[in-house]
Amino acid sequence: MMSFVDVPTTTVVEGDTDPALADRVMAGRLQGVSALQALREARALSTTTLARLSGVAHDEIVAAESGKPIGVVERQAPAAALDVPADMIKA
Repeated sequence: MMSFVDVPTTTVVEGDTDPALADRVMAGRLQGVSALQALREARALSTTTLARLSGVAHDEIVAAESGKPIGVVERQAPAAALDVPADMIKA
C-alpha cells in the first residue's frame, strides 16, 4: 500500500514550485489536460492511488480531471497528496 512518503520527490522548496514540474503542468494544459491530471501523471500515480492517498472519492478525482470546477477546499487534499500548493490544481 502506498503512503504519503511514497509519493515521488518534493516539489515545493521555500514556497517555490519546482520549475520542471511547472513546465510539465503547462505543457499538459496546452494539450488540453487538466492541471490535476498533469500533476498526477508527473507523480506517476493512477487516479485510484491519488483518490486513496488524498481521501477524495475516485469519481471526484476523475470529474475534476475532466473539467468539473473544484473549489479551494476541495483542492487541499489532492494537493497535499501530490506535494504541491493547492493553487496549482485548477480545472
